[in-house]
Amino acid sequence: MDRIADRLFVSDFETGAAPPRPGFAVLNASRGVHATPVGAADYRHLPLLYIDDPGWWSTLDAGATWIEFWRDDRGLDVLVHCRAGLDRSVAYVVAYLVRQGMEVDEALATVRAARAVDVRVPDPDLVRGLRAWAVARARAALPAPGKAVPGVMVVGTTASIGKSFLTTALARHLSDTGLRVGVFKTLVTAERPAPHDAVNGEPPEGVVVAALAARRPPHPSMSPVVLHPAQSHVDADNFAYGHRFTLLVDGAVFGEDLTWADLVAHRATLEDVLVRRYREIALDSDIVVVEGAGALVEPHNPLSALFNLRFAERVDARTLVVGDVYRGGGAAAVAGSLAMVSPAHRATVLGTVLNRAGYGSESEYARDCGVALSHVTGTRFLGAVSLLDGVGRIALHEDPAGKAVTWDSVLPLLPAHVLDQLSLDLRSELSPSELSTAQ
Repeated sequence: MDRIADRLFVSDFETGAAPPRPGFAVLNASRGVHATPVGAADYRHLPLLYIDDPGWWSTLDAGATWIEFWRDDRGLDVLVHCRAGLDRSVAYVVAYLVRQGMEVDEALATVRAARAVDVRVPDPDLVRGLRAWAVARARAALPAPGKAVPGVMVVGTTASIGKSFLTTALARHLSDTGLRVGVFKTLVTAERPAPHDAVNGEPPEGVVVAALAARRPPHPSMSPVVLHPAQSHVDADNFAYGHRFTLLVDGAVFGEDLTWADLVAHRATLEDVLVRRYREIALDSDIVVVEGAGALVEPHNPLSALFNLRFAERVDARTLVVGDVYRGGGAAAVAGSLAMVSPAHRATVLGTVLNRAGYGSESEYARDCGVALSHVTGTRFLGAVSLLDGVGRIALHEDPAGKAVTWDSVLPLLPAHVLDQLSLDLRSELSPSELSTAQ
């Protein structure tokens, strides 16, 4: 076992499976070799993929983020190992040191100087992969040269009010106008427990549908933070504050059996991951459509702003604040939410929308409420979106129970249905000089 820096060690599998003393946080980077070390403060098996795998960069970031949390945030000794302690474990440590401010070659030299053996590795292909990852990471940390990519974010007064429906419609509409549309979701709350030590191959269904609507291939980076209920806490109220969770970051298990307090402790790390993944997507887009999570204002939940208006402020996106007429009190919920946000967060608001506004005269009533809402809040009312006949949840595959429609059957109807009811032209309103020349 070699000490690379204070509280940071690298070893082979034999030492990693049985650390010299209890209390280490242990990261196992090897493929196919797995043994939970006795006495470890935390153990994560995160096999590092081959560099030609599409998820290699995301997995590398996930490992470096894990090291940051346990070494820097929690102050524990961290031991990273693989089968021989020469390639995959070194790659994770180098990625961590790069995130601390080193260049790749400087980080490699630091590792080599600290090893007790003559280390001529990692493999040259792995080194090339690390350099490519570092370049992409540096690019994602900065705005695209000469180009400010606009973003529009759909946030709501509560969960399950049709944010995904509107996000999908906007993504398809903008794609139909010839723009390269990126899609992004700040948090996915899954209904089922996550497989232990599983690295997911694709984002959750709602994100896949939005990506297909935007004519982009789905990728885990579109939803880098996923929250699953822990196995022992699965019921109809999965996300009650007294329950525990499994946190996935960049498609890999980051923490298990976490409380809300643990999630709050990860807040800075999660924000860094979200902003970097968004900027990576923006580099290859003319505009990015973002879906927020849950309610935009929850005073008892410090994470609410992170996944909604604080994120919009960080990435300079404009927000559409959505209320739900179907549940009742939609306009009042929007007015109350806007009254509780900070001036900086309120400045991100492009306008308000009332969703699921019924049919016929019900829609007219909702529009009247929206006019009153604009007077009360001083924000622009963009329109009331009526229910689309026969369309509830949009899914990838047909629902035998008839509770969902397939994305390919509804997309021809969706953009016109939504945009015809909104006084909104995103091409001209978000960034005229850029969007007008984006085709």
